[in-house]
Amino acid sequence: MPAQQIQKGTTYADFPAANSQVTAGNLNDHVDQAVLLPGAISAQNSSTPQVGDFVIAERTGSLFKYTLESIRTLFSAVFVQLTGGTMTGALILNNSTPATSATAASKGYVDSTAASAAASAAASAVALRVPSGTIVMWGGGVPPSGWLECNGQSTTGSAALIAIYGTNLPDLRGEFIRGWDNGKGVDPGRNVRSLQGQDIQPHTHLSNCIGFANPRINWQGTEGLAYNIYNNTQTGSAGGTETRPRNVALMFIVKT
Repeated sequence: MPAQQIQKGTTYADFPAANSQVTAGNLNDHVDQAVLLPGAISAQNSSTPQVGDFVIAERTGSLFKYTLESIRTLFSAVFVQLTGGTMTGALILNNSTPATSATAASKGYVDSTAASAAASAAASAVALRVPSGTIVMWGGGVPPSGWLECNGQSTTGSAALIAIYGTNLPDLRGEFIRGWDNGKGVDPGRNVRSLQGQDIQPHTHLSNCIGFANPRINWQGTEGLAYNIYNNTQTGSAGGTETRPRNVALMFIVKT
C-alpha cells in the first residue's frame, strides 16, 4: 500500500464491505510512513478507564479488538492485584535497607539484621556471665554443665581455677562457711579459704550435790537429820558428736 496520511475518518477502498479490515501490514505501513495530523488520535478525557474502552492487538497476523475489561481478566492470573492479590512465585528484592516501615525487606536484609542482633545479644550475655571460680550453693546432687563440685579435686586443665585456687579446689563437703575476717579483728590470723577446727568458748558449770557419805561439810537439818554437801563434782556427759546450729545440706559448686 502506498504511503498515506492517517487522518480522522480515513477508510479503505473495500470499506464498508463486510469483509473489510485493517491488516497488520496496513498498520505497519501507516506507522512507518504516515504523518500524524492533529485530531488523528482521539484523547482519553477521563483518567479512569471505562469498561467500554478497547485496544487493538495483533494475533496470528490479524488485528483484534480487546476491551480493557477483557485484558484485565486475561492478566489477573499473571499479575498480583494491588489489594487482595495472592502471589504464588518467588518475589525477588534487593538487599537495600527498607526506607520506611511499610517498605518490603529482602530475605538477605532480614538475615543480616537477625545475625547482627544475635551477635549483640551474645556479646551482652558474655559480659554478664558468672566469672570462673565463683562458688555458689546448689540444690541438686549433680552439678550443672560448666560447674564442678567443691570436693577438693584437682584443677588441672583449668587455668582460670588454677589462678584462684592453686592445684586443688577447696573441699567444702560437710563444712560451714564463715566470712573471711580480712583485717576486721573478729577472727584474726587467718588466710582466705583456710580451714578452722571446731571450738567452744571457755565457760564454767556450778554443780552442788547433797548426799549422805564421806562428809566434807556437815550441816544440821532442822529436823535433826545430818546432810552432807559435796562440791566440785563432775556432771554427766550429754550431746552429740559436734556443736552445730540447725542447718540444711546443699552442695557447694564452682564455675569452671
